[in-house]
Amino acid sequence: MKPTVLLVMLALTSPARADTTAVYAAPATHFSMTVKIASSGDIRAELPDRTYYFIAGQDYYAERTSTGVIVMKVDDMAKVIAEDIAKFSARLGTKSINVPALTLVRRGTVRIGKWAGDAYYVQGATWSPRPVVVISHDPSLIELGRAMKRQYAKSGAMMAMMTQGHEPILKMGYVLDSGAPISYAGAELQSVSFAPIPKAEFVLPAQAVSIDDVRKRMRKE
Repeated sequence: MKPTVLLVMLALTSPARADTTAVYAAPATHFSMTVKIASSGDIRAELPDRTYYFIAGQDYYAERTSTGVIVMKVDDMAKVIAEDIAKFSARLGTKSINVPALTLVRRGTVRIGKWAGDAYYVQGATWSPRPVVVISHDPSLIELGRAMKRQYAKSGAMMAMMTQGHEPILKMGYVLDSGAPISYAGAELQSVSFAPIPKAEFVLPAQAVSIDDVRKRMRKE
């Protein structure tokens, strides 16, 4: 078979990316998160007090303030956290905070709404009363899985700076790589839509500030 024919066949049989909108909510609280994923791979995750963006290979947080919106690069935020931890550790005479890692273990299947998935619990002296994450292997949720793994990879890397280099929860990255979370840290998937999303949703609301402004913002909190 000629290479060009094979490439055409692969293109025809591979599922095309579509825009995806997923809504999560925590049953016991007022927390909600709306994750929007463009067919290009760009991400917008709307949280109660901030919005996460992944645009053109760069991660950002846009925070709402009393005077408007401030946009910060996640890498700059990580640098500031690393600086502060280094100063704190120097004062204590230790390299980092000694926080034991938590380990995830799969135990059975749990249904969340119309989806079912593998349930992962925190292993310890006593098991966590409810799963920390439930992973669905529904093919229609593949883009959601990729987006959630991207978000976790960045937040997990920042947390690792404070926990001697390891993830706060061991194997979480591996687990998220296996499918899409239909329950995650207490928030459950409520709905998924594949309707087109306006391109304007994936445009930053302001220019990202400098790392010096990030330092001022984060150390003011």
